[in-house]
Amino acid sequence: MAGVAGPGVELGSVLVQVQEDLQHLKKQLRDFSHDWETADAESLESVVEKTENRLREHAEKYLNAVNRSVLTIFPADDVERSSRQISRWGIPLEPSQKEITFPKMPVITSPGAAALPRASSLGSKHKLSMMMKILCDPRHIYHRSIVNQNYGVSLPLVNRRKTACSLSSGIRD
Repeated sequence: MAGVAGPGVELGSVLVQVQEDLQHLKKQLRDFSHDWETADAESLESVVEKTENRLREHAEKYLNAVNRSVLTIFPADDVERSSRQISRWGIPLEPSQKEITFPKMPVITSPGAAALPRASSLGSKHKLSMMMKILCDPRHIYHRSIVNQNYGVSLPLVNRRKTACSLSSGIRD
């Protein structure tokens, strides 16, 4: 038979343990089926009592976690909590309720981020900074050719506007 479950046991593992206990109970009943009076009634009762207590305890913890309420007063007959020593720094030895964990969300990356290296060496950092400089200033002819080679994008030739100073100097009275 399985022992009493510890404080950090999940509800699913308790149900599996109950199933194993019941299978063991069925096996005992099959072994003693020819002589019902000699069956060990005390062990059968203890198995049933343990499974009921374990299920009740974990069902209460589960309902408290679902309802987001915390038990502040524990039952007086809870031997596990009364016999446990408090840690040196006053930190509780077990959480009062199971933490709720959310499933991991898939990471969505942009297509440009997949092309960038993930290494953190000095050469890769320099190369990454140069690529950012090139992408931020596409007007330079050398930068255009690199963007065309790496990404297959041919940028149109955009002429710079002439500044106001050059326009005013060109006008004569």
